Amino acid sequence: MIGISNEIRNREVGSNKSNLKIIPLSRLQKSTNSIKQSNLSKASEIISSSDSSDSEKNSRVNNKIEGRHLEYLRKYLTEDSYIGHTEAAILLHKDVDSKVGIIAVRNAIIKLRKEMGLELSSLDQSILKNRLLKDYSKFKNSHLEYLKKYLEEGKFIESIEAKNRLLEETGIEIQISVIHKALINLRKEMGLDYLNLGQPTLQNRLISGRYKLKDSDLEYLKKYLIEDRFIGHDEAKNRLQADTGLKIDPSTARSAMKTLRKEMGLETPYLDQSILKNDNLSDRSKIKDSHLEYIKKYLKEDNLIGPTEVKNRLFQETDLEVSIQTVGKAMKNMRAEMGINLASIRLSEANSKRSITRTKLKESHLECLKKYLEEDKYIGPAEARDRLQEETDLEISISLAQKTMLKLRKEMGPEYSNLDPTIVKNRKSSDIYKLKDSHLECLKSYLKEDNSIGPTEARNRLQEETGLKINVTALKNTMAKLREEMGPEYAILDSPNTKSKKSSDLAKLKDSHLDCLKSYLKEDIDMGPTEAKSRLQKDTGLTISLTTVSRTLKTLRE
Repeated sequence: MIGISNEIRNREVGSNKSNLKIIPLSRLQKSTNSIKQSNLSKASEIISSSDSSDSEKNSRVNNKIEGRHLEYLRKYLTEDSYIGHTEAAILLHKDVDSKVGIIAVRNAIIKLRKEMGLELSSLDQSILKNRLLKDYSKFKNSHLEYLKKYLEEGKFIESIEAKNRLLEETGIEIQISVIHKALINLRKEMGLDYLNLGQPTLQNRLISGRYKLKDSDLEYLKKYLIEDRFIGHDEAKNRLQADTGLKIDPSTARSAMKTLRKEMGLETPYLDQSILKNDNLSDRSKIKDSHLEYIKKYLKEDNLIGPTEVKNRLFQETDLEVSIQTVGKAMKNMRAEMGINLASIRLSEANSKRSITRTKLKESHLECLKKYLEEDKYIGPAEARDRLQEETDLEISISLAQKTMLKLRKEMGPEYSNLDPTIVKNRKSSDIYKLKDSHLECLKSYLKEDNSIGPTEARNRLQEETGLKINVTALKNTMAKLREEMGPEYAILDSPNTKSKKSSDLAKLKDSHLDCLKSYLKEDIDMGPTEAKSRLQKDTGLTISLTTVSRTLKTLRE
């Protein structure tokens, strides 16, 4: 069977682009007809047995489509009448900050197409064909090697997860349907067809959620349940990311928490519902009038702000820690009080918000990103984003960092744009082995001196003192483990000890120090906290944490 992978290899060897063929639907139907009905029934039983309440979940997801969602979907169709429902769902999640089920999005788009006279049958089929051809032409052998690697790491990987990983690691953005076909062909080549995989393996994968979750991550989730058996999956997901640096999607967290609750005898149906209710009420009772004033201020600054950002800002500015659901309800009430109707907000405002984010990147920020690439051409967008924020105090999204770095790689030549995937894989493991006991002792001493130290600052100190060059991400994970080993006062960054450390740091800052920082900003408004901290120490002899300098600079700029 001539699959996508073979087509790409043939084209790269010397085939003309015009010879590229799309797999016809008839061949796909022919291949699927060969699957035995009994095997399909078995697979169906396994999937249905993993969660008997799937139909209930789907109905709840479908009910999430609201007027504001329809406005955005209508806008996407106006901008691109050929847009697919998967792409629309991803855009909707970014723009509205609420995850709507893909089935609900698909149904809504079908209805909107009828209303707007944009049914797929009435569109130019040659454009659809050309779009697919364009996506196929982006695929290189190196990208197929990445997909192979993903299948070797987790043979049950889904198309959307492979698409996102490919985008993050290589910068290539491909339609999910093309990724899906490529994975089908690669599975056949590697002998990994779903029906050839053992049923127990499939069941285990459904139970564990995603291959990302290791035993150590599950131990963290267990610890959260022991501390608070009524904890929600969103809160557990956020805590896991804060404690380990691992980012997982809500569905993975939900599946893992559900499985752990069964193992620990803590299934939600048997929990005291009055406690759950009172837990939510106690959360709401924490929000005082002063907190509502902060929320009102955030909405005045940006009426499209999401609950996650508000929750984080509230915690940062007032030390209030409540669930994201509580913040969401408070925002909903505040919007109603202020007369803000999200569905009627001009969509151009949403567009301008995205364009403002893009214009944040100055020449100095681009120079920083270039510097990171020169130091390490295999650096990922997440690590570059974190370093940029730590060194310049600029907050940008990973997608913006990824797009900017992709452009810079192209400008800097093939040495930076055509990377060997095997080196990326080997580098991740080799970085961990670089750390010896002496290096770990240095990291422990840094944490004892300053518990709020970040991985970039620790990496710079470690390189200066020992000459070791190491990836920031590897160091971040190592520091998370060290914090856990050193005890709760180091594992929890917002413990009383840490807060008192921050307070003592702030108390050290006198008017003379603030005047110095002001003068630095007059010289260079985009000066980052790392440079400012170094200059302040050199000019005044004051030693304070990078976090304190960063927050002070932010306040002075305002």
